[in-house]
Amino acid sequence: MNNEEALCEALIRLLEHEFKVTRSDVTYPEKDGSGPPVEMRLRLGDRRIAIEHTLVEPFPLAIQTGKEFGKLTAEIEANLNGNMPEPGTYVLLFPVHPTLGKHRRTHAELRQRLLAWIVEAGKQLHDECPERKDRHHCPQ
Repeated sequence: MNNEEALCEALIRLLEHEFKVTRSDVTYPEKDGSGPPVEMRLRLGDRRIAIEHTLVEPFPLAIQTGKEFGKLTAEIEANLNGNMPEPGTYVLLFPVHPTLGKHRRTHAELRQRLLAWIVEAGKQLHDECPERKDRHHCPQ
């Protein structure tokens, strides 16, 4: 998510109102390298404040799992997009963590095995029904 700046701004406005002060000495360390990597550092009156926006994971390792999932599936999707037999609609479902228990070194091989299986399964499905029948075909 790219809402860190908007959330920081909302928090600062709330604090300015609460403490009846105006911000000063504002820096953005993650962008300008001015200190430890936090979203923002500033002064509110005589208070020095650092603000860090942190994502809360909905389940353990959710962020890492999402990155691994994207890395695994993006290449598969790119290779299959426009390359499956037509006509056809293909839906591919993965578990939430398809690489669970598999070391990263094995992910490339897993991706290639999945890709080969998907292509073969798509061919078999297409062979079973190589043309799309309209709604008037065998309406009963």
